[in-house]
Amino acid sequence: MSIFNIPNIYDFQDYRDFLKAWFDYKKGTSDYWSYGLWARKLGLKTTSALTMVIKKDRHAGPKMVEKFLDYFELSSDSENYFKELVRLNKLTKDDPKLLVMLTENSGSEQSTKGDLVFQWLAYTIREMTHLKDFKPEWDFILSRLRPHVEISQIQDLLEKLVQKEILTSDYKVTNKVIAPEGAINPKEVQSYHDSLMELTKMALPVSPKERIFTSSTISIAKSDIEKAQKLIRDFQVEFGKLNESKPGDEVYLFNMQFFPLTK
Repeated sequence: MSIFNIPNIYDFQDYRDFLKAWFDYKKGTSDYWSYGLWARKLGLKTTSALTMVIKKDRHAGPKMVEKFLDYFELSSDSENYFKELVRLNKLTKDDPKLLVMLTENSGSEQSTKGDLVFQWLAYTIREMTHLKDFKPEWDFILSRLRPHVEISQIQDLLEKLVQKEILTSDYKVTNKVIAPEGAINPKEVQSYHDSLMELTKMALPVSPKERIFTSSTISIAKSDIEKAQKLIRDFQVEFGKLNESKPGDEVYLFNMQFFPLTK
């Protein structure tokens, strides 16, 4: 992206990347622009308060977020997207795989079919490297998978995961995660969820001792829908912490849906 193009908030999954892109844009169009000047325009007491956020040494607090919103004068939808990015970047410890839930708001028509973020098998292979008995071999990965896939798919994804430095050349996981690359096409988000639904149907014959299928049908006030969505997102973040401390024995898919049955 050229520094002379105004950054679009929907092109970002980390609000700090958006802030850095905005600074670069302003610097590219105004020689006098600096972090110090921007900090003064924002009403911040110190320049370091701004630079530490942009360098990802800390997150913006509620007061600073409001200062950014006043400065950018975003539309209502864009403002909500910015605030949600801040909230989820904090909750997810900057793990982009948990930010995909936001991308349906971006409205981009650009194709992202090559993006690993929409390939369930890419996530599965990455998580398999955490298994106690993991072997860096194509045949091992194929033998441990329940869904049928072609070995060529595994080979292709391993190559991409290494190219993007998500895995090392000997298939050890790095500190990088599978992240969206630019703006997201909502149709491809829907296609990704379709693939997860297919995996869910395939898991029906699995023993109930190994999986949980449960559901609730409820009536809910429109004013509580946003609260319900937040509860689900927060639970997903907490649930994801189960795999942080020790090697695993199996790779599981955790999939949630919450949608209207009436209109």
